[in-house]
Amino acid sequence: ESEIEAQRSELERAGDRMAKDRQRAKEEKERLVKQHKEEAKLKQEQHDKAIVDWKARHDKVVSDTRAELKQLEHRRMQEGGDWNKEMEGALQRESESRQKVVMLQDEKETLLSQLETLQ
Repeated sequence: ESEIEAQRSELERAGDRMAKDRQRAKEEKERLVKQHKEEAKLKQEQHDKAIVDWKARHDKVVSDTRAELKQLEHRRMQEGGDWNKEMEGALQRESESRQKVVMLQDEKETLLSQLETLQ
């Protein structure tokens, strides 16, 4: 009977240890889950701040570029023209140059044929 009592006592102690171990494991798990949530929240906040900072820098670059383009366009207008007029002028000069090339090629052919007849 005392052996049974000793076994019962040992089993109760083992049960108490198991209950305490389970409780510690549960508390550790809760602590880790809480820590993970806090770390995830911190990382999300850092990420959001980085995105906001990047967007602000990007918006500034876009704004600066637009201002520079506006300034260049304004200067160009003050110089007496705009992009379309410049393009029209360039196309006109190109067309005239091509006509001259064709005319010079015709003249060259004419002169070459006259040379051949003289020889």
